Amino acid sequence: MRVIPWLTDHAITFIENFIADRISKYGIAPKLLEFGIGDSTLFFQDKTSKIIGFEHELHWYERVAEQLRLLGCHHAELHLLERPYSRFIEEIVGGEQFDVICIDGRDRVSCLDQVLKSNCLSESGVIVFDNTERISGAGQKYKEVLSMLETGFQCIHFEQIGRDRAGWNPTHRWITSVAWREECWQRTTLGLEL
Repeated sequence: MRVIPWLTDHAITFIENFIADRISKYGIAPKLLEFGIGDSTLFFQDKTSKIIGFEHELHWYERVAEQLRLLGCHHAELHLLERPYSRFIEEIVGGEQFDVICIDGRDRVSCLDQVLKSNCLSESGVIVFDNTERISGAGQKYKEVLSMLETGFQCIHFEQIGRDRAGWNPTHRWITSVAWREECWQRTTLGLEL
């Protein structure tokens, strides 16, 4: 397994620094809500205090669950669900809030919409949305994302240029966006609080 999130390198660095900063300030690792489990789940399992993950593909779900078991991770709650995931958010998450919400699975726009409606993001948490390059161009698959985050959020868009940490060279434009509530705090591109 890759064990490096399929996110742009600078977005990963931002999140790693954000997590380290939170741990140093509050003495507790952040909680992660993830749509589309995988290498990111394995990568962040030792950097978080709780993980709730949504997945629709049985093979991938079983593979990640087994890897977490072998790693001795007991704070991950994985859910194998039919799509769209968004219809299960309220039922599974309830009123709980998370410090990092990673949206990189199927039904991304509906998941973001429901996360915002359900107030799943902690006051100073971040939303990580991968493949925002699909906002424009031919597909415009995630066109609504920017308008959903337009009010009340700040965003940084990290574009991968060349090979990533694992040596994979994208064959297309690749952008991961990180958003947070604008009234909360200011962060550098390294994820550190000003």
